[in-house]
Amino acid sequence: MNAKKFSDAMSELDDKYIDEAINYKKKAKKPRWIKWGAMAACLCLMVVVAIPIVNHFNNGATDIEPLVEYSLEEAPSAPDFGELFPTQILEGYSLDGSVSVYDEAVLVARFINEALDDTMTIRIANKDWFTDQTPNMDLGVVQYTEKANGKTSSVIFLDGGEHIIQYSFSNTDIADNDGFCDMVNSAAYFTNGDSKVVEFHGNLFNTGDLSKETIEWLEWYNSLSPEDQLAISSVPADLYTYDSSGAVDEVAGE
Repeated sequence: MNAKKFSDAMSELDDKYIDEAINYKKKAKKPRWIKWGAMAACLCLMVVVAIPIVNHFNNGATDIEPLVEYSLEEAPSAPDFGELFPTQILEGYSLDGSVSVYDEAVLVARFINEALDDTMTIRIANKDWFTDQTPNMDLGVVQYTEKANGKTSSVIFLDGGEHIIQYSFSNTDIADNDGFCDMVNSAAYFTNGDSKVVEFHGNLFNTGDLSKETIEWLEWYNSLSPEDQLAISSVPADLYTYDSSGAVDEVAGE
């Protein structure tokens, strides 16, 4: 094709096609960092969603919907957990919401005492669940945690056969709550069973683990006045308690 023919051919083209050819730009590729940034954002979202689920049962969060909910009157009849739930609640404590069962694994109930600015939480689950959550728990021993507000929280784990019952108080001492043992023993597991929970020097014992002589001694001891109790220098061996160093409590010894 000579120059004249080429020129004549070009003159026949529509001007819009020439303009499109001149202004054509190759479609730009998205930078690779945008792709990886989107993936990282998705991963972060998954972590943010997962953390509340992992921490739910430890920190008392209520953002996960319970599988089943019971009223206070219905809770003692709940499958698996009901026989361990108390029918008598400490005076001054009111149920916050409902008694809830999560994932068929743990029953949780929270009670508020506005006068004491205190929250009592009851958790009931099988022993494997509690072992995973609190591997260093010590059954029957009140454990304390000093809080930033100057108050002390307290918690205790009790043996309930195939299950464990946890009672925790956000701002008060379990040992100072009159009627605590009566509340625990009001559960059908203890009422209908051969064992009860008894208190001695801030620790709770299951009478099923104590000898007949020790139970009789405890009844005699609890009948004494506080002044006379202080004069007792020895206790039965199965009431021995140990501090963190493994030393026998000085009130124990026979």
